[in-house]
Amino acid sequence: MRKVLLAFIFLFILIISCSKKYNNNLAENETDKFLSLFKNVRNNSLTITSAEYLTDTTEYNFRGIAVDTFFYRFIKDRYLDLGLNKHNGDNYYACYKKRLNDSTYLLIMRTPYEYWESSVKLYIFDLKSSKTIDYLEVAQNWGDAGDYLEKHSTLENLNIITFKKTCWLLNEESMDSECTDSIYNYRIKNNKFLLKNKMEIKN
Repeated sequence: MRKVLLAFIFLFILIISCSKKYNNNLAENETDKFLSLFKNVRNNSLTITSAEYLTDTTEYNFRGIAVDTFFYRFIKDRYLDLGLNKHNGDNYYACYKKRLNDSTYLLIMRTPYEYWESSVKLYIFDLKSSKTIDYLEVAQNWGDAGDYLEKHSTLENLNIITFKKTCWLLNEESMDSECTDSIYNYRIKNNKFLLKNKMEIKN
C-alpha cells in the first residue's frame, strides 16, 4: 500500500512538473512570436517621426505591422489601461526592436491617439515578465481647430532627444497663435526613461 502511495505521489509531482514546463515553453513561444513582428534596429542613430495622415504611411518608415489583439497582454500603457484604444484608431503597429541587455528589449510601436494611430512610442520590454514596463511617446502629429502639435525624436544608443512644437490659436478672426518649442533629453537607465533636462522657447 505504501509503495502504491509513493508511486502516486511521484506521478503527481511529475505531472505538475511537466505542466509547468509546458506552460513556460508556451509563454516563451508567445513572446518570441510577439517579438518577431519587430524589425531589428541596424543603426546606433535613428530619427523617429509621425505621419500627418494615415495615407502618408505608404513610404513611411514607421508604418509597422499590425499587432494582433492577442498580444495586447504584453503591452501596458494608458490607452489600453483605460480602454481608449476602442475608439477611432485602435490598432498597435510593431515597428522596430533593439536589445538593451540580457533581459530587456527596446520596442518601437505606432499606437492609437485621438483620431488615428499617429503616436509613436518607445517601450521597454521585460523578457522575464513578458510585459512592457515603461514607455515614452517620441513622435506625434496632431492638429485641430487651429491648435497644433508636432513631435519627433532622435534615438542615439541609450539617449533620446525629443523636439516638440505646440501652437494654440489665440484669436479665430485674426488667426493669431502662440507657439512653444521644447527640447527634451531622456536617457534609458535602470529600465526606465529618465528625463535629464528640458528647454522651452516661446515665440
